[in-house]
Amino acid sequence: MTISEPVLLTFLAAMIRIGAFLFIAPPFSSKQIPTTLRIGLSMVLALPAVKIINIPSGTFATPNSTLFFLLLQVALGLGLGMIINFFMSIFSAGGFLSGMLGGFSPPPQFDPLSLNQNSPLGIFYEMITTVLLFTSGAYLFILKGLFVSLKITTIGNYNGQALGSIIISDFSTFFSATLQIAAPIAAVIFTIQILLSILSRVSPSMSIYALSFPIQILATIFIVSLVISNLPGLVQLITTQSVSSMMDFARFLGN
Repeated sequence: MTISEPVLLTFLAAMIRIGAFLFIAPPFSSKQIPTTLRIGLSMVLALPAVKIINIPSGTFATPNSTLFFLLLQVALGLGLGMIINFFMSIFSAGGFLSGMLGGFSPPPQFDPLSLNQNSPLGIFYEMITTVLLFTSGAYLFILKGLFVSLKITTIGNYNGQALGSIIISDFSTFFSATLQIAAPIAAVIFTIQILLSILSRVSPSMSIYALSFPIQILATIFIVSLVISNLPGLVQLITTQSVSSMMDFARFLGN
């Protein structure tokens, strides 16, 4: 059985596009997943993607056009993966903000999974998010969005206004979702500060400064346990939004 050169090049284009996406998009970008496994997964996923990926006529006519097309697939895979990574970083940013507001503000710790520095609570939120992405099946929805985006393999006309609206929408979603994660802790800590200030007026001899830290930490632990119980629904919502944004970006490139 012989494989024609265009089919082999199509498989290579799909593999490097998927591989670039898996390299940067959560949960596949986690350091818990070996690089060899990600390479094997990209090869396996590239087999059905051969019939989906759209190859313009004349793409493999010359070596230069072939090389340009393959490099473009790497750039597209990285760009789409960065969108997923951007949205999934909402949880680590929300954990960092929650820890800062709740008194868990030691020096940033080195996260061996993402190779970034983050607060302990931010690392904890990120680990829970990675587990939820696998256990809830959200990673399958991300892969479905990737396969749909394979129909767009070239860049069309550039529209700066459309790109700007996509970026503004994504950033507004990022900040609003981050604030929603940290809002319960912010509200409770603000209420505690008001109550402690009233208590300091009632009893000036009481050491309010010494009591504020353990009270804030206990309240933060209690609120974090409540927030974690709502994370599965939030992960599903953010996953849907990230895939939708990825589709908008792919349609923008194809115009």
